[in-house]
Amino acid sequence: MRSCEDEGLRQKRTRTITTLIIMPKILLIEDDERFRSIMKKVLESHGFEILEADGAPTGVRLAQEQLPDLILSDVNMQEGDGYAVLVVLRESKRTQAIPLILITGQPSLAGMRRGMEQGADDYLVKPFSFEAMIATVNARLRKYHAIEEQIQSQIADHHSFLNPTEISQDSSWR
Repeated sequence: MRSCEDEGLRQKRTRTITTLIIMPKILLIEDDERFRSIMKKVLESHGFEILEADGAPTGVRLAQEQLPDLILSDVNMQEGDGYAVLVVLRESKRTQAIPLILITGQPSLAGMRRGMEQGADDYLVKPFSFEAMIATVNARLRKYHAIEEQIQSQIADHHSFLNPTEISQDSSWR
């Protein structure tokens, strides 16, 4: 027979496991440490797990190793730029579908077009409100997960269609 203490511990573990499962992981690539720290706190307060990179090389490495659910990357950094991150990640099968939002302090139509042509999913133009950042992140994650669910459904449909155990014994095509 379980004690109340055991039951409480079991519920706490279950809540912890549930939180870990549904907590989206975001890679934040930003060379301005102060701005990155503020963005991290805001994102964590909305239930996101945050990975941090202070430049393009570290960001690319973390993206390839950790496979985050979404990437927020500054365009202009001391070490590389957001466009370079985008190109490298879109060339890899492992990372090409990860939503990537570019952050820029110098918006130009040509720069935004360049990013979109290279596969950026969205842009945030500095200064932006943190509400806008959260809304953009949530919109991109919803779209990404909807596409994932659609693909999983198609795979399941194809699997059930091709599964030989579901072919009846009295098939006329034998």
